[in-house]
Order: sequence, then structure tokens, then C-alpha cells
Amino acid sequence: AQLQRIIDLTQAAELATRVAINTTIAIQVGASTSLNTRAQPKGERLWTIAQLQSLREALDREAPAMKRAANDLLLANFALTYAAFNDAELQRYITFLSGPSGRHFSAVALEALDGVLTQAALQFGRLLTQPANAVARI
Repeated sequence: AQLQRIIDLTQAAELATRVAINTTIAIQVGASTSLNTRAQPKGERLWTIAQLQSLREALDREAPAMKRAANDLLLANFALTYAAFNDAELQRYITFLSGPSGRHFSAVALEALDGVLTQAALQFGRLLTQPANAVARI
């Protein structure tokens, strides 16, 4: 029960789901942007805006199932992560997470991690479409 409470308070399952969706889209956008500015025939695009929007909508429809799967994985992960902590220590952490500072920390961490990982996925998508020798020079 305590581990689930930590997952809920830190929004860890939401973060995992959001990152999975946003990084998937970002890789496609990065690859599409890179290819669309290079040797694509005029008017031909790897992904159109409409296709990317459709992909996002499809992933968003799957978000509840993704969140449940992420929650199950997080429970197993947190069992290992917090194995050395006793019930009183976990309760103190839950108390912190429940307060204004803990809620602020969780919200900031969620935004920061999602932003950084999404930007990295965008760059990955761009580099993925570059010739190998160009990537080696970056």
C-alpha cells in the first residue's frame, strides 16, 4: 500500500506514460523534420501533421492501458528501490510527498524529465536519419 501511495504521489505512472507517448512522437517529428529538409521529393513528407496528430490520438487512446502497465512495473521497481526502508521511513517520505514541497517537487520533476527526454528523442529522430559519417562529426 505504501509503495502504491508513493507511485500515486510522485505521479510516476503518469510520467512513464507521458514520456512513452511524447518520445514516440518526438522521434517521428525529428526524423520527419530531418528528412523533409533533405532529399525528399517536392511535396513528399515522411509524416504529415495530420498523420502525427493521428498517431498522437492513437497513443492517447492507449494511455490508460499504458499507465496500468507502467504502474505494475513501478511497483516491482519500487519494491527493490525502497527495500532498505522500514515502514516508518516510508511513511515520512509519503508525508513529505503529500505536502506542498513534495507536490511541488513531483510536479517539477515530471515536467523536467518529460521535457528533457522528449528533447533527447527529437534529437535522436533527427540523427537517426542522418548519414553515419555526418553523425560521427556531431
